[in-house]
Amino acid sequence: MGSGLVTDINLSQGSMDAILKNPFYYGEMQWKNKLYPHKHPTLISKELYIQVQKVKEGWNKKPFKWASKPFVFRGLITCGSCGCMITGEKAKKKYVYYHCTNYHKKHSKSEVEWIKEEHFVEQISDMLKGLIMPDKALQELTDALRKLHEDESDYFKRNIVTLEQELGRIKNRLEVMYEDKLEGRITNDMYDKKALEYMKKRDDIVIQIENHTKADSDYYVEAKKILDVSQRAYEIFKSSEDEEKRQFLTFILQNSILNERKLDIALRKPFDDLLSCGQQQNWSGREDSNLRPDGPKPPALPTEPLPASSLRSSA
Repeated sequence: MGSGLVTDINLSQGSMDAILKNPFYYGEMQWKNKLYPHKHPTLISKELYIQVQKVKEGWNKKPFKWASKPFVFRGLITCGSCGCMITGEKAKKKYVYYHCTNYHKKHSKSEVEWIKEEHFVEQISDMLKGLIMPDKALQELTDALRKLHEDESDYFKRNIVTLEQELGRIKNRLEVMYEDKLEGRITNDMYDKKALEYMKKRDDIVIQIENHTKADSDYYVEAKKILDVSQRAYEIFKSSEDEEKRQFLTFILQNSILNERKLDIALRKPFDDLLSCGQQQNWSGREDSNLRPDGPKPPALPTEPLPASSLRSSA
């Protein structure tokens, strides 16, 4: 029988589940319902292990299903009078109208106004056009982001060195304590209590190091993507299909309220700052601008990933 790599392994669902739940791969082994550090090379990080457990926990949860009709403004607008959602309906199988659900029955039937989708599209389009920056201002902000990234990169690297030194000290303490337990110099209970404390500190430091490393490499790239999306927001919205339009608006909108046929639009950061500067013609960097190149920092990036439609359109 020849030796070689096994390329076709069939694992049962139970076996795969046991592998995914095994803490051994990130550096701990389980013995009598307790975790102990081991000295074998790790295959994954503790943070990745935690992320896998979160995914597993939500795997069997049934997602909420909206109506199958792809209304662009579905779930994005509330009524300014009663606070209920604005919902969409089709008329004559081709026209889309929106109206207040009137869930709280604060409007009479005659007071509920039906508004064509094009009316909302026009207002959103005008707002998105306001995100477009002049080329000179865009270059200045890009240069500011690059400079900020260089400064923060030095900061992250210094912090990582300090954290790695502390991580080394904790690992040494755990090894010494384990030897002391084997030699009987400390009791099992004493070891368990102190080891748990040190392992928690170790895990916190590992996560900090990974976050610092990720922030160091990702910030400028993500900030540049945000600027690119902002510049092409109107084009992306105009050229996307209805469901992609809705996903894109969900990404950039924080809340929209309908008051007498007019949308009061609130954007997520940093799009709100970009729009505010555009409305004030403040791209060049007045003192009250959060976007000026000599300011303390550019606007914070959103925490949600970019929608697929924006990435595809800006590629």
